[in-house]
Amino acid sequence: MALTYIGAVRDFKAETVQHTDFVGIDVFSVRPEAAGGFQSFDDIQSMTHELRVTGDTERVSWMLGAYASDEEIVEQGGLGLGTAYTQNMDAMLWNFAFGPVLPAAPLLGRVPMATGGTFGDILAADNQALAFAGGVDSSGSFAQNLFEQDGRSWSLFTNNTFHVSPSFDLVAGLRYVDETKDGSFRQLGGNNQACLNSLFNAGALAAGAAGTGLEVVAATIGGFSAGFACFPFATPALGISILPATFDDTFEDDDTIYTGKAVYSFNQRTTGYLSFDHGFKSGGFNLDPTAAAAGGDPRFDSEKIDSWELGLKSEFGDRRYRLNLALFDYDIEDFQVLEFTGVQFVTFNVPKAESSGFELELTGRPIAGLDFSLGYTYSDSNYPVDCDLGIETPTVSTLCGAPLTNAPENVVTGSLAWNDTIERKFFYFASAHARYEDERRTSTQPNLAFDIQEANTKLHLRVGFGSYSNSWTVELWGDNVTDERTRNVTFNTPLRVGSRAVFLEAPRTYGVTLRLRS
Repeated sequence: MALTYIGAVRDFKAETVQHTDFVGIDVFSVRPEAAGGFQSFDDIQSMTHELRVTGDTERVSWMLGAYASDEEIVEQGGLGLGTAYTQNMDAMLWNFAFGPVLPAAPLLGRVPMATGGTFGDILAADNQALAFAGGVDSSGSFAQNLFEQDGRSWSLFTNNTFHVSPSFDLVAGLRYVDETKDGSFRQLGGNNQACLNSLFNAGALAAGAAGTGLEVVAATIGGFSAGFACFPFATPALGISILPATFDDTFEDDDTIYTGKAVYSFNQRTTGYLSFDHGFKSGGFNLDPTAAAAGGDPRFDSEKIDSWELGLKSEFGDRRYRLNLALFDYDIEDFQVLEFTGVQFVTFNVPKAESSGFELELTGRPIAGLDFSLGYTYSDSNYPVDCDLGIETPTVSTLCGAPLTNAPENVVTGSLAWNDTIERKFFYFASAHARYEDERRTSTQPNLAFDIQEANTKLHLRVGFGSYSNSWTVELWGDNVTDERTRNVTFNTPLRVGSRAVFLEAPRTYGVTLRLRS
């Protein structure tokens, strides 16, 4: 028997200063001078322990083990609204987005506002967003938010290979997992009187429109004005209406994970297998000021998967070539979707997702020094048409019937590499690697044509030279040498109605690498 212990302690800290409004004017920023002097930072400390005992007999290779972890996350975020925030809101809403409803707005001109005057006074103002906020400029508004999460996990597991015969093995694994996370959000400071005034005036406008047939006009103007003025990262967490709400809650879940595999060797060069796995990924908290707003639950559920795989691994040509084939089918429950809205990352669950397909891989060395590989993957990865289980929600139901994000249906890869030596003093090599993918979605908005990344091929090249003893090497390399510009994530531009932004993947990149080994 063998006894193994693995322990780790990690401490990660990072301070953040950034302009994330994606425009040249000063709309908002994350920096102390814009957030009441507060610093923004992440502090993550974790500790893990794993103990395993393993052994072998003629018939069984066995393992028993235990695992425990503890992780503490402290995230402090300070964000302030800039000098152009109100002007930006006026341009986006009153001069653009409200276009369809403004012609009817004068009919509400006599409605009194909570901050004084009438709605007609707001319509007559030069800066209507400023007027709707009671004349209070949003500039200088800020919030300093503190998020904390303490996660504890422990598990017991076993994995065993039973040698039924010289050519047939059965593998069985079992793991019990218990997860607990305590998450909280509290506010260290913040102010935004323009938000509160806009919220009060939105209520007054809605009340004044009741029974007039102009309820939609009032709701559109009031709702969007308050929504923009109450930018959630720079708004007091009062927990009323749309305003951020503090929380202090616990997430708990446990599951039994299991796996089974049958492996049969037809001969020394060909092996087939059939496997089934039930997997588990813990849920947790959205550490975000809007997570508990309007009575929402800041937690998201654990994800579970049932996966089948049927495969064949073979060698031929005096073992100079290898051919692998795998067919797979995945059914996912409570699929965790991470969405970037332009200003925040939000995780939510989709009750059902699925993926099925196959992978084919061929590698070989036809002559000494020359290696090649070819690969092809077909996958049909999507949200089924009933992915919401008949309970319609805005975030989930729009995804039903759509493919998963960044999941192309066809992917083809290929590589070629040559290496040789010079009089046993030096060696040199050259390689090329190419990858083709067909179109894929780059966001959680399935009906936007801009969010579709078209089919593309990327080529990467390497050449190198070094000592035969490998004490030094020099490598010239180029990635994406044809400079294909491809999208990775597409999202709403912050506070820009109808505008989309994109994070591009790496453009053409090239360089030189020198390695020295003693």
